[in-house]
Amino acid sequence: MQTIRVVISICVLSLCMASGGQILSANGQAKPGDSSCGMIYGQDHMLLLCAPPGWVLDNKALADKGVYAAFYRKELSFQEAEARSTLMYVNVQLKSKGQQTALETMKTDAEKTKRESPKLVVEKDAPIVIAADKHSKARQVPVQTFLNDFGGGYESVAYIEDEKTITLIVISSVSKPILRNDYPSFVRLVKSYVFVGTDTQAGK
Repeated sequence: MQTIRVVISICVLSLCMASGGQILSANGQAKPGDSSCGMIYGQDHMLLLCAPPGWVLDNKALADKGVYAAFYRKELSFQEAEARSTLMYVNVQLKSKGQQTALETMKTDAEKTKRESPKLVVEKDAPIVIAADKHSKARQVPVQTFLNDFGGGYESVAYIEDEKTITLIVISSVSKPILRNDYPSFVRLVKSYVFVGTDTQAGK
């Protein structure tokens, strides 16, 4: 897995609704009481994501690393998914010098990972399109894939750019065939993304 850089918190959708937080629809998937969706919040960001069909959202498994949104297949435990299958997770970064855009962040990630993992192969994937809704225009999310990094990991990362943050949605698998098999679920996860706003008070 990539190094986690920014602590985020997550409010499971049903609990957010119970506490009076306002939730926007994620392409019709987010509903009150739907525990597969969660609102992630931290400095300058509040966003909503929904687990793909057949996957669970786990806000505890990676909490010790500052990540409160991990996803894996329902038939697996977190430990099983990590050891022999696929994990997906979310990492939100505040924009910084040299990383003001998604493309700059992609370049920085690729250069850093290559320095740390000499056998790394970086591939560009087709952008993932998040459909327009009444709150925002359609956007094309750039994606790059890291093959054979850090001793044999296989990851794809989607970089979603907002005003003050760049959200990285990561799929990490133990092999390239498993990564490609689970990639459609990764696309579904990225497509569920809704940026709610920069006021994090509603998520608390």
